[in-house]
Amino acid sequence: MGFVQRVSKVSAGLFVQVLILACLQHPDATLTDFAVLSAEFGVDVSPQGIDERITERAVVLLTTLFRESLTHFQGQTTLPNAVLQRFNGVYLFDSSQIALPDALREHFAGCGGDGPSSAAKVQLRFNYLTGCLSAVELSDGCAPDQTCDLYVRLAEKNSLHIADLGYFVLTHFVALAARGAFFVSRLLTSTTLYAPDGTPFDLLAVAQHMTVARTEYAVLLGQTTHLPVRLIVERLPEVQVAARRRKALTTARKKGYTLSARHLALLEFSCYITNVPAESLTAEHIVLVYALRWQIELLFKLCKSQAHLDQVGTYRPARLLCHLYARLIGVVIFHWLVAPHRWLGKHEVSLPKAFTLFLTCLTRLLEALRHGERALTPVLQRLYRLWSRFALKNSRRKRPSSFQRFHASTLA
Repeated sequence: MGFVQRVSKVSAGLFVQVLILACLQHPDATLTDFAVLSAEFGVDVSPQGIDERITERAVVLLTTLFRESLTHFQGQTTLPNAVLQRFNGVYLFDSSQIALPDALREHFAGCGGDGPSSAAKVQLRFNYLTGCLSAVELSDGCAPDQTCDLYVRLAEKNSLHIADLGYFVLTHFVALAARGAFFVSRLLTSTTLYAPDGTPFDLLAVAQHMTVARTEYAVLLGQTTHLPVRLIVERLPEVQVAARRRKALTTARKKGYTLSARHLALLEFSCYITNVPAESLTAEHIVLVYALRWQIELLFKLCKSQAHLDQVGTYRPARLLCHLYARLIGVVIFHWLVAPHRWLGKHEVSLPKAFTLFLTCLTRLLEALRHGERALTPVLQRLYRLWSRFALKNSRRKRPSSFQRFHASTLA
């Protein structure tokens, strides 16, 4: 309860609670919104009084509490899946950019050109096994994903890491392997490959001679790294191949470059690399595990569309940053609360539905924080009852979720 006690101090605690509640409930939270909520909590303060409290010290407070929340709000309940539980964490990693007003360009530089002069890139690591946010890092919007080594710095032995091609960096894969950690990634097809005996491995020639829909090969990754990995190659349906080629050609025309015949031919296949042993994850599991990465896209969608993370207004820098960090704290708390209830019997909880109900209980939740654990328990019990009744995903027999497909494959 240490974090809760620090947040629940009458002055600073109430200020933080009001910021979190107003910023989550209102896309364009005003000073009047803050003042009204303060009055509901029994503290009479004017909009001007709120404005005078939103200073650089308030930014430091919110930033510190946000960092502490990532440490404090970590759950232990894992998904009911024996295969995934072989790892001490299944981490999905991705980034999303938030356009910011020009007033913040000294804090977060944008990409220039037609884009905003100020933007923040949110690098996020989500532990899919426990359902909690494990790390969030803000950087300049112009920073390429390849330069971010957050998931490498935090990697632990026997943890599994999944990211898209934006994070395909050979030295990072080597570092993960050296720490006893595992990775699953799509293959950047321009990467040099070798057979285990050191001879060149012609990916296109091998793939085009496949006689089955999916197979795997042992290869060495990189011209100098020679990292041993499993290469899983899957032939795609013709409809999907045609769609991929149309998209690739459209992108190439817009950006003014020409695709090689080899690149177009390889779009017929999906290629994955991993250092997970075959006895831990089969080739089928590898394909399904990589599909879990889509969950972090849904998380970013929730952050932006429901938690208003990218709607920070055009205020002065201190207020903009307070809005941003207040919303991030709220998102961390939500995932910590909902994580143990993501799988209720045979049903999955819909995070968008759960977040909507979370907002309806947030005033009571923050009020209970000021009165200790005994006051908090009935509020949480009510929230959990609402989730079990009204936040379950609709039945999807024809289009099962990623976890349903993975779970079904392990039972087969």
